[in-house]
Amino acid sequence: MKRKTLFRWLSMPLAVLLLCACPQKDPGTNPGGDPGGDPGKTNEPYFNIRLINTDTGSAMSPIPSELVFPNDPRGNRNKGGFPLIVDTNLKDEEWSVTTSDYGMCSISWADYNGETVRYIECSQYVYEYSPEKNPAPRECDITISAGSLFNKTIHIVQQGIVSFIIPDKKEGEAEVVSPSGETLEHFVLSTAYKWSAESDADWLKISTPDANTLRITASPRSDSDANKRTAVVTLHDLCTLSSWQTAYTITITDADAALGGEDYNYGGHIDWN
Repeated sequence: MKRKTLFRWLSMPLAVLLLCACPQKDPGTNPGGDPGGDPGKTNEPYFNIRLINTDTGSAMSPIPSELVFPNDPRGNRNKGGFPLIVDTNLKDEEWSVTTSDYGMCSISWADYNGETVRYIECSQYVYEYSPEKNPAPRECDITISAGSLFNKTIHIVQQGIVSFIIPDKKEGEAEVVSPSGETLEHFVLSTAYKWSAESDADWLKISTPDANTLRITASPRSDSDANKRTAVVTLHDLCTLSSWQTAYTITITDADAALGGEDYNYGGHIDWN
């Protein structure tokens, strides 16, 4: 009788240890193992989000701190909004997506690829395209919060009608540079929130020292090359949806090789006559 009692008392701690060691089904483990949830831990809360660029269909990584909307999405969600897909085991009241200006930017439920997701979307801003109705970009903030798991504020910008003006140039007029190489600067007026410029040719470099300056630097043409070179410089706004960007182009060419050396400002470097 004493042996049975002793065996019973010794077996109880062993049973407890076995129960603790056996893996249990974990309904709270992050099923995808995405950043923000550790699949190695059980019963841990997780909160993962994907912000979709509808131009490319891919998730933005990392999630940007700023989204620039086009001026007039015309009510088309696939162009005017960004789907926000949330993967979490938190209760609805434990996380939120809020906006600082519901009149400008709304958070709504919508269908995206057959899935009901949150949508970050700006209301229509410009209805009539005219110089008189060209409002400046308007701005607000979106905050995604899930306690200690996730907290991010995204700055939202919605542009007015985007335009580019270069006062010392006629639109469509080609820019002529010296084949000996030179640097030119233009003052640029733009209603874009931010803009950038690129060249499609290696011999022509572009920089933007500040928000109103376009700097064009042409490298010298080879002495043995008598052919004119041509490049296209494109200025465009930085709308997050690239298909909605407004572009302004300038054709750049160097002077005709039939001209004399003095016309190139080559001095005594080469005799083109």
